[in-house]
Amino acid sequence: MNIHKLTKTSINKLSLSDANGALEQVLQALKSNDDDDVLQDLKKHQELIEKRIQTLNSKKSKVEVDVLAENEIAVMDVIETNAYAYLTMEQKYISVINTGISDRPNIEVETYSGQAMLDTLGLETNVDFSALRVNLLKQWMFKQKRHHKKKVMSVFEDDYSDLFYNVFTKLKKHFIQPNYTDQSYDKGFDALMHSLGGGKEENIEYLKKWLAYTYLYPERCTSTPSIEITGLPGGNGKGVLEGILKIMYGESSVVGATRHDMDKFNALLSYGLYGIIDEAHPEQISTNDLKAIIGSKSRRHESKGIDACVVDNNLVYLFFNNHLPGMIKLEGGGKRGSDRRWSIIITNVTLVDAMSKFFKKELSDNDDVDAFVDVYIKNILYNRDAIAKFLGSIIKQYNVDKMQSLPPLHGEDYHHRYDLQKDNTTEAFDFITKIAMKHGVLPTKLLLPLIKGYTENAGFKISSLKKRYEAYLNINGIHYSLQTTSTTFVNGQVTIYERKRVAGYAFGDNLSSSAPITKIVNWNDYTTEAYSNDPSNTLKRENFTDIADSNIDSGKLQSLLLKTKSR
Repeated sequence: MNIHKLTKTSINKLSLSDANGALEQVLQALKSNDDDDVLQDLKKHQELIEKRIQTLNSKKSKVEVDVLAENEIAVMDVIETNAYAYLTMEQKYISVINTGISDRPNIEVETYSGQAMLDTLGLETNVDFSALRVNLLKQWMFKQKRHHKKKVMSVFEDDYSDLFYNVFTKLKKHFIQPNYTDQSYDKGFDALMHSLGGGKEENIEYLKKWLAYTYLYPERCTSTPSIEITGLPGGNGKGVLEGILKIMYGESSVVGATRHDMDKFNALLSYGLYGIIDEAHPEQISTNDLKAIIGSKSRRHESKGIDACVVDNNLVYLFFNNHLPGMIKLEGGGKRGSDRRWSIIITNVTLVDAMSKFFKKELSDNDDVDAFVDVYIKNILYNRDAIAKFLGSIIKQYNVDKMQSLPPLHGEDYHHRYDLQKDNTTEAFDFITKIAMKHGVLPTKLLLPLIKGYTENAGFKISSLKKRYEAYLNINGIHYSLQTTSTTFVNGQVTIYERKRVAGYAFGDNLSSSAPITKIVNWNDYTTEAYSNDPSNTLKRENFTDIADSNIDSGKLQSLLLKTKSR
């Protein structure tokens, strides 16, 4: 194209692409010429070409606007359904869409470039948007107030303004809705609860409350206890429970992970509400590790190729295993101690056995129970309407909508697990403390030899043993007072220094550590020398052996005391 032969008439006939090409040539010529007449002529061409481009763009924009306006209802319907929005910081479009079938939702979070967004809108509306400019779509999204600073995933919805695109707010629109009108749910759900709860009523009731509570109050996840279900040997319905949760909340909200995924809190858990830790032979997780994961409102988030950041921690956990000592290391301390973060359930009831019990009339001796259970799970337990009835019923049955909190389940299974996990030092503390509390005192100089005798471990140091023992007393909520004695060293009339030491522990309420030890007890009466084979020493012997209500073997105690005496 010879730009010097362009006239006003020929410029007005240029297409948009030709006009843009001509403008580029004019701009290059302006840079390479220094003749004033030529430059003046080029500038006139530049003005005319720019005016032509402006006119053509105006016409195209009108066409584009008309296309959007004509299809606004269809476009907005798709945008609302899939929660499309524009993220200003990422300069991308986002959606939360259900890619699953009606009975098994699979909610996915996707981000798009501008062109991909146009193509996707066209695909879903059957309208050709390929000619639209990406910037026009962005402008239109701003006009519709479908723009946000950035995305977050948080059950703590009140913490965020409309500046942020909260994925959770979009996700929950896909959650199953409880059916409160029909309170007659299928008994197959009771069979499942029976199996998971080991047939124990306290476990069954708690599981129902927990399912309803976590549904109604996801924002209370930091105070909601996670659950460990140990199934022996297996086949207890843990996988079925996971499947039901996925139907209730969508696949992406229920995340299977390992304990190592928990530590890293990687992208796999980013959009999860339930973390499923299913390990057949797990290593125990320390209490400190669990405290950093469960009950914290925020967590460190790590994704490959992206800088680590802090995100909201929306998860409650289900720990599944077939290992009797369990995955969670218990500390004791009751419902206000460290173990308040988790509930313990142990079951040896299989789902097949539970279904056989609950469907005794429906099953004959010739029926294939395993096949019956498989079909029942698929058609009933995984049916959205059936789940909605069950959910609505348990909410009403236990008045979960009026609950202010859900305490941990520390029932029969918890205490069994706690006893099972005890090391011999903790067992020794249990043994000695139960006896000491009978008469209200435990001298420090008696503590060390007794524990050594019980555990047959001569390596204890009194300083570390005292720290561990006091931690044990605190965890278990045992009221005690550290009673001290002091020794004053003098030189003439001048006190050089005073040394205080813990002489022992006094048990009970309203104790004062400031009271002189002599006013409470004479520790010399409770040294190892007080315990001998002399039957006349009845007072001390009775204090430590008259414990018929405590299930302590008096013979074992006698042996222990003899061992202690011999050291």
